[in-house]
Amino acid sequence: MNEKNTVGRSYTFLPAEGEMSALIQTFNWSETPLGALDSWPQSLRTTLSIVLSSRFPMMLWWGPELIQFYNDAFREILGSTGKHPKALGQRGEICWPETWATVKPLIEQVWSGKGATWSEDHLIPIYRNAHIEDVYWTFSHSPVIDEQGTVGGVLVVCHETTHKVLNLQKAEESEESIRFALNAAGIGTWDLDTIRRTVSWDERCRDLFGVGQDGDILYENVIQWIHADDQERVTRAVDQALSPELDGKYDIEFRTIGAGDGRLRWLRCKGNAYFNDQGIAYRFSGTAQDISQEVALREEQQRLLLLVENSTDYMGIANAEGYIVYINRAGRRLLGIPVDQPLPALTVPSFYSAAQAAAMQQEILPQLEIEGRWSGTIQLRHFTTHEEIPCHAEFVMIYDPTNGKPLGRGVTIRDLRPELMAREKLETSEERFRSFVLSSPTPVGVYIGCEMRVQIVNDAILKAWGKDASVVGKTYREALPELEGQPFFQLLDDVYRTGVSYEATEDRVDLRHDGEMRTFYYNFTYKALRDSNGEIYGVINTGTDVTDLVRAKHKLKESEENLREAVDLAELGTYEINLNTGVVHLSQRAREWAGFEPDEPIALRDLTSLFVDPTKMKRVLKEVLQLAPDTTTEIHYEMINSQTGQVSTFYSQARVVISEQNGALCLMGVSKDVTAQKELEQELEKQVRERTRALEQANYDLQRSNESLERFAYVASHDLQEPLRKIVSFGDMLKRKYAGELRDGVDLLERMQNAAGRMSVLIDDLLVFSRLTTQRQAFVQVPLGRVVREALHDLELRVQESRASIELGELPTVPGNVGQLRQLFQNLLSNALKFKLPEVPPTIRIHSQRIRAEEVPQELKITTDAGYLHKIEIADNGIGFDEKYLQRIFQVFQRLHGKSQYVGTGIGLAIVQKVAENHGGAVTARSQPGQGATFVVYLPE
Repeated sequence: MNEKNTVGRSYTFLPAEGEMSALIQTFNWSETPLGALDSWPQSLRTTLSIVLSSRFPMMLWWGPELIQFYNDAFREILGSTGKHPKALGQRGEICWPETWATVKPLIEQVWSGKGATWSEDHLIPIYRNAHIEDVYWTFSHSPVIDEQGTVGGVLVVCHETTHKVLNLQKAEESEESIRFALNAAGIGTWDLDTIRRTVSWDERCRDLFGVGQDGDILYENVIQWIHADDQERVTRAVDQALSPELDGKYDIEFRTIGAGDGRLRWLRCKGNAYFNDQGIAYRFSGTAQDISQEVALREEQQRLLLLVENSTDYMGIANAEGYIVYINRAGRRLLGIPVDQPLPALTVPSFYSAAQAAAMQQEILPQLEIEGRWSGTIQLRHFTTHEEIPCHAEFVMIYDPTNGKPLGRGVTIRDLRPELMAREKLETSEERFRSFVLSSPTPVGVYIGCEMRVQIVNDAILKAWGKDASVVGKTYREALPELEGQPFFQLLDDVYRTGVSYEATEDRVDLRHDGEMRTFYYNFTYKALRDSNGEIYGVINTGTDVTDLVRAKHKLKESEENLREAVDLAELGTYEINLNTGVVHLSQRAREWAGFEPDEPIALRDLTSLFVDPTKMKRVLKEVLQLAPDTTTEIHYEMINSQTGQVSTFYSQARVVISEQNGALCLMGVSKDVTAQKELEQELEKQVRERTRALEQANYDLQRSNESLERFAYVASHDLQEPLRKIVSFGDMLKRKYAGELRDGVDLLERMQNAAGRMSVLIDDLLVFSRLTTQRQAFVQVPLGRVVREALHDLELRVQESRASIELGELPTVPGNVGQLRQLFQNLLSNALKFKLPEVPPTIRIHSQRIRAEEVPQELKITTDAGYLHKIEIADNGIGFDEKYLQRIFQVFQRLHGKSQYVGTGIGLAIVQKVAENHGGAVTARSQPGQGATFVVYLPE
């Protein structure tokens, strides 16, 4: 046949949408026994219309050649990299060679008129996704009658049931595993007769309670063999399980004292109560397991948890029975288990698909038990999404140190998805990768093939090597011959052969630079590169030059040695107090100060008893525990020598740290005997008191001078304001009477009046600043929240016009002058409204916190003796400023912007600083241009 399908023609029996409908219309059927679409019989057309319109998987074989069609739902079953789309229009026996021996007899049955077939959960492997897969089907073959009343084709309606079958198989395997596990794990079973109050149990349970006799045991006797401290808890748990209002679950751990052997055991009992329609428990049964070793293991685990909880890798522990007893935060995030949710009672297989669980049981766990460790790639299953997560796992067995028996196993797992995603992007975008390598500021190189031929290197790695671009195309050995005798050639070869990445930290490498060998230190990585088929084709090398860091560490080590010598030379004593155990370690000099023998063990209470003020240590510990880690604090104390009775004064600097050895919280520091300095200090205090009296007289003289200066400022202000008012007034008169004659002169008059107005504001600000400098008014308790609200009320119109939003937190009450503090906040709020970004409504946030005086930045000179201050922050989203102008903005008449941009006198922030200083506090700011500003005011409490 040479007929062709009519191009662009619409066939009504074919659906307008769908992949297979489109493929059928474009397929050249004239080359098949069916001929062009126009010649197809109506029975074929009708059947195809039904098949293609159905969402249930269907396939049709037509004619004696069994030319095949299938719909979109069946196309999904074919997967990718398989039979589709070649299967369309193909003969059945050509398309399905791997299954034809199974399928052909079924087709012949239908074709011979013996009726339709039916098969359920039938295994028929097919080729899809680039390999043969075992697939289970539920399907039916039925005849399609043509126009002659004979069988013209065979219709297949099918449904893939692979997932269902595998789940059933898994359930059967799990049930068998449970039976096996109970016997293998030494778990006993028990049954409580709730009517007769007797317990029947198996031999294992009797052993766990140390009971030798057979037969049922009274429940009250069983309770007596439970540890006295646990009896009430166990009785309450049993009563709750037998209560119909609850779920009947029983799960508890407790100790037993063996009835015959007196041995203490830890048991875990689990059970269920079953109730009749009247809510009466007719059965209560369960299991018992000896968990003495597990309890001991938990204690050991607690010492490990602190080290692993904050690891970025998944770290977990399973007990000998396969139950997961610990997963760190990273593992919970990886598996979709909330950090604050109690860990479910899950066994290891719960974390894997059926195939991966089988691999665990058949390959990984046996090797782990034989060799004690196993590492490789596994697939974890996400608990919420059921996503298969590729990971690299490092398993290790955990053994009982007393008898060498396995207690469980630990695992460290790294999520490989980021690596796989990066690898895929690398393979699909080689040019982008090349650009990244070449532009990277850190050394990067790519080496191809088993010879490690240099393909891509950036300037950073060429500089590190001391080479130029001529090394591209050479083998790694040819490019860097000086590495001969060093480990790097072998490391690269291992990574290329095994695919296992190599990471080095601070490794030494000797390179030839400018004709001479030089030593460097690098953190670097060799990582295998894989193609789309997963085959390794090269290695990528990234690194960071840490030569300066390593040399600095060497110098640090030398410095630590020097520090120890300095401590001796400076006659300092050192100490370390374990805040968890109360154990104290003192240097030899510190022991001599306290009167302890060289090898005498010291507890915290022993040291505290020597303090002249025994409560001093408690107060010190309470304060230092509130400090941030590694924050240093100063301590002054008096201590009695336990042997001589001599009282000495000491100065100490201490900080709270976490011990690297055991993770304990420790107070570490150094002390110095300052008894002589203290005596000198007391003499100096006497002299200070004498000079203070002289200073008070000088202050009196200064006060009188300030009063004279204030009177002068008032007179000067009044005399300067009067001419300005006349300038403004006479200007208004000139404009009203002579506006017509003046013409352009009106603008000059207005400029003159504006200048006079600015001068008037400047004089007012100067007068305010002068009063802040000379006047010292009495302080009262000022609620800052009310002061800020009053200032916002005065600025209400500007707030509304600018559409500003104000976030006012809780503010404290401080001693101060209401007027001055209102002026401080009004100036800061006014600036926040003034210096806003164009077309951006201002956002102002006002918050405070109470801090220690030591927390105030040292560069701010506060004059208060208060131990605590209030740190008040006023933050906005305005134009900001460069912090190099920080000191300048608080100076009188200093401006960062022209008057044409933002009006003002340049005195506002100087007033803010003066008010803060008048109150014994300080003010500072932090900002970036275009990112708003935050002004920080410190006021004593």
